[in-house]
Amino acid sequence: VDRTHDAEAIRGLYEKERARFDSRFGEAVEVRILYKNASKRTDDPLRPPFSKVEKGLASMLEAMEGPDDFLGAVEIHSEDRGTRERKGLLGTLTRHGNSDDLASLREAAFKVVDEDPDKCKGKIFGPVRLTNGAALAMLGDRTPAPTWAEMAKRVHQDQRRQFMERALTRDQVATYLDAK
Repeated sequence: VDRTHDAEAIRGLYEKERARFDSRFGEAVEVRILYKNASKRTDDPLRPPFSKVEKGLASMLEAMEGPDDFLGAVEIHSEDRGTRERKGLLGTLTRHGNSDDLASLREAAFKVVDEDPDKCKGKIFGPVRLTNGAALAMLGDRTPAPTWAEMAKRVHQDQRRQFMERALTRDQVATYLDAK
């Protein structure tokens, strides 16, 4: 890989698979959510309809004065156990991601980021409709898009990793920890 991929080849690989590289190494923002289950059906006995959930979330948003209010509401109201236990932390979203489930959240988050990239931390927005519910979200730390020099290094490292995976499959590797 080191001998066959010069700067021009690395640029070509990046352009060819730009969405994949940007989704892994591009601009990103930490997101916390307050999630409520919802249903498209109005007669679902287990989940309220989207309209009711979104109306309730909008009311919560109006009452919030800042990040502390958001975190307190997550602890009390969020219906997603995993994120609730992590104080709403969903994780880091990149501008160009692979998950269709989070497309609406990604779009809403980066709309807020684009308004003022340097002052987006702590911004609360929503409600955002997701696949099986709706959420309020709060932005955390933002990682700006890397320079081309940094991205080129990451593309090169990715090519090295892929080469190693193709050349040496996991079943061919034996260590002293493996049973004999």
